[in-house]
Amino acid sequence: MGYYLFKNGSIYAGDFYKNEISGNGILISSGEVENCPHSKVYVGNWQKGKKDGFGRCYDVYGNLLYQGQFNNDKPTEAYPLNISSDKKISFKWLEEGYYFLGEINENGANGYGLIIFNNGDLWQSSFLNGKQKGIGLYLSYDGDWETINCVDDNRVVVSSSTEYENQSKIAKSNFKQALSAALDNFLSASQKGVELAGSISNNNNAGIQSSEIDVSTSGNSNMNGKPKSSKNVKVTCSLCKGTGVCRFCGGSGRSTTSKDGYCSGCHHNGKCNNCKGKGVV
Repeated sequence: MGYYLFKNGSIYAGDFYKNEISGNGILISSGEVENCPHSKVYVGNWQKGKKDGFGRCYDVYGNLLYQGQFNNDKPTEAYPLNISSDKKISFKWLEEGYYFLGEINENGANGYGLIIFNNGDLWQSSFLNGKQKGIGLYLSYDGDWETINCVDDNRVVVSSSTEYENQSKIAKSNFKQALSAALDNFLSASQKGVELAGSISNNNNAGIQSSEIDVSTSGNSNMNGKPKSSKNVKVTCSLCKGTGVCRFCGGSGRSTTSKDGYCSGCHHNGKCNNCKGKGVV
């Protein structure tokens, strides 16, 4: 899993195989998605850098233009399709300070999406009824990363940047800038600009409330990939990144995944349980 910046400013987030875009992923185009007029975002299957298999195209307002099969980078059915669907693409600010860009329906995040945390961290995965599902990529602001398998409420680290010591800091920095530029382009392409999210959220059945997305991560893993020093020094907490705020519930003290509604990760007080809200361990 990873990210790729095209020379034209488009950006792809998703699966790769043998250094080629293959598998499932999302493309945010700097112009129009190739062979899909008026389409700004493509979400679906890829084969050797081309759209191949089932996929969906959305316009700059987040409306679904086409869903169906692709072959050799082109839709195989009439385009656009005259279809009625509650599926949309949304760029939405959540109350905790997170941003979500991805597929939604009346049940919340459903499909492929990206979460941009208020500390600059990123999360890329599929979602089902507002929860992360399957393999996802967590990219910390400092450039370290983990792939995490999400099954129900269990999260297991599959691999991390600590296993790949030769990762380029410059490449990571370039990606951060590329993602920012891609998101700006996505919004500015519409004359309504940042009102895009508002135009989508006005549909009460399709809007996402902050409580509908589970943005918790692996919980007991070292997110920044750096070993703790054996010396008696304070180290920034790997879970809350020094903020002291519980990342499971965003400091709200409540969790949508628990039966009683309260967050067990911070014992309901909103403070990071790993560092007890001090920000260092």
